[in-house]
Amino acid sequence: MTSVYLTNADNSIQSTKYYIEIIANKIETDCTPTIATTLQRPKSPINQGSDSITTFIDLQQRAKIITIYGYIDKYSNRASNWAANAVHDAGVVKQRLERMYDRGGANKLYVGTAADGYYNITNSGVANYIMVGLITKMKITESDTDHIDRISNSEDYPSATRKIADKYDVIITIQEGATRGQT
Repeated sequence: MTSVYLTNADNSIQSTKYYIEIIANKIETDCTPTIATTLQRPKSPINQGSDSITTFIDLQQRAKIITIYGYIDKYSNRASNWAANAVHDAGVVKQRLERMYDRGGANKLYVGTAADGYYNITNSGVANYIMVGLITKMKITESDTDHIDRISNSEDYPSATRKIADKYDVIITIQEGATRGQT
């Protein structure tokens, strides 16, 4: 599947820099107009008692929203040179993602590389699909199958054995732009 990397390295709000790989199984790109705040428009006297609301849509204001469905594990942690830098368990990566969301500010999302078939508009592999945006939604799911035995690293463990989180399913939505509403 396509490589997906997320970093807050250029984020001026966050002092601790994280580099995270998301093992994606589905990527959605949603390009949609941004609907402006509902503006009350004077109605003709005959319609003043109606419940209708007039909404204006400025088609020049666009939003690009990327939603990544996949999972993270302890190998999702990356060093500043993007090399794998495994941590003790997937919970560490989960907490780093949560911190990126909690602290706010812009994050850089890399979706695909030239090896994945993501070339840029000039058909060159130099600059691929890179987007700067805000994490607007993040859902992290832990299930009973996402654990391994802490001592033997075996996925086949009795319920009484101490276990650690091996992976988490994630859904992360990022909207392009450094502030909400910015496109």
